[in-house]
Amino acid sequence: MIDYGLLSSFFLLKSVNNMKIVPRSKTFTFVYPDFEYNVTKTGIKPEPGGWYHEGIAQLAAIIEQKEWNVNLIHLRKPLKKEKFLELISEHDPDIVGFSVRTGVREYAKNLIKWTASLDKFIIAGSYHPTLWPDEVIKWEGIDAICLGEGEKPVEQLLDAANSDKEIDSIGSLWFKDGNGKIKKNTVQPLNEKLDDLPLPKFEIFDFKNLIASQIKAAIIVLTRGCPYNCTYCWNNFARNLYPNKQCYVRYRSPKNCIKYIEKVKEAYPEVMSFRFQDDLWPFYNDWFENFSKEYDEHLALPFECHLRANLLTEDIIKRLKEIKCFGIYFGVESGNDYIRNTILKRNMTEQVLLDAFSACRKHGIRTHAYNIVGLPHENMKTVLDTVKLNAKLQPTDMFFPVFFPYAGSELYKIAVESGYFDPAKPLKPDVNVEMPDFKKNQIKFSSLYSKTFVRLYQLVFKLPGVFKRVFESTLDIAWLFPYWPFPLCNWYIKMKRKFEGKLKVFIKMRFFNLYLILKK
Repeated sequence: MIDYGLLSSFFLLKSVNNMKIVPRSKTFTFVYPDFEYNVTKTGIKPEPGGWYHEGIAQLAAIIEQKEWNVNLIHLRKPLKKEKFLELISEHDPDIVGFSVRTGVREYAKNLIKWTASLDKFIIAGSYHPTLWPDEVIKWEGIDAICLGEGEKPVEQLLDAANSDKEIDSIGSLWFKDGNGKIKKNTVQPLNEKLDDLPLPKFEIFDFKNLIASQIKAAIIVLTRGCPYNCTYCWNNFARNLYPNKQCYVRYRSPKNCIKYIEKVKEAYPEVMSFRFQDDLWPFYNDWFENFSKEYDEHLALPFECHLRANLLTEDIIKRLKEIKCFGIYFGVESGNDYIRNTILKRNMTEQVLLDAFSACRKHGIRTHAYNIVGLPHENMKTVLDTVKLNAKLQPTDMFFPVFFPYAGSELYKIAVESGYFDPAKPLKPDVNVEMPDFKKNQIKFSSLYSKTFVRLYQLVFKLPGVFKRVFESTLDIAWLFPYWPFPLCNWYIKMKRKFEGKLKVFIKMRFFNLYLILKK
């Protein structure tokens, strides 16, 4: 899922005099908390991040066009108050823009509160302010938030600042004055033509310190939006924000795509492969064929991409292979037909998924299966269907994250109406939705052990006749056994993965060629 809400993560206006910004240095500083963390009894335990952000890079290009200085504080791990304020003071910005994901909202609240002490204009955007605007606009220190895409709002904001005009009527922005009074402006229409935007300012990121760069890869985003209506996805909510929602799915022209990718290479010359992180590539209106020709002629570097299994044809898979696609990420989500098609509205049969993964194996393309566990109306038995389907699909790799209830999504409403999720309670970093027959530790167990059971079922499915049936039944009983010491099992696998993660980093940093061999 692409973070275009982050195109809204910019400005927080502080010390607004008559709703105007009076710039001194004409400097805009982004703050991007980019890590995951768990809150424990002993404090915050972070997992370091390091990801490229399309929204920030795109907005930085617009800010630069307006002849403002623009920089980024990319927080790959938490900083203490003194160090963070020191960084802000070094840049001395007029406007500080916070990108706020739901997973870092509590830390972001502290950052904003700290920044407020420096008397800066402060604005926040991204997923969380767009999904929960009434909450975020009340945070201490916040002067404005942006809902949805932010190119037009940031351009208009800087135009107003440059010409000493009032800012409180800019669409897509909500404002809070010094007395706490809130003004909610309506969301502006979408930018319909991506080619009209300046190419993102990729160099605002230090590519050598990004996670993808550890294997000399770069993240690429050429399109926006998705035409499908999966109930768990942010896209349904985001589409309905805009008055021109019929234009929600947009993509750069093939020639503009090549310029975009070539600029990424300029910012990161060491890049050896790309990962196209678009929600869904367009395969209509000759876009794919024209893009393929341009890519093959001008770039021809290996890449991975995201696709829907029901859109994959023999012609497309052949063409992808010809232009050096070596990996595809598919959304499987659930192996249970009712969960997948009725609850999630994926509208995809098991056979369609089997055919897509089989076609990739036939052409030597790696596959990655995305799944979700802990969905509303799910239990250990329905997750077992997911485990078995993944075993049949034989993906190169697979993921089993726990369902997170995004406000505004249809599945969020289902979880609330079913009594599985209380929106009044604080959101947790792991499990937020529980069912009467699918408790927290069972959900964690499913997330942590699904891959292990998939590999076991893959071995069993290769056995002949009666042996297959006997061992499959044995695994079924093991998975569904209700008296597992779930907390202990979950603790063990977490410690094991923590050790493996440290070992992976050690090998990657000191024996990179060996790491690439092991990864393959």
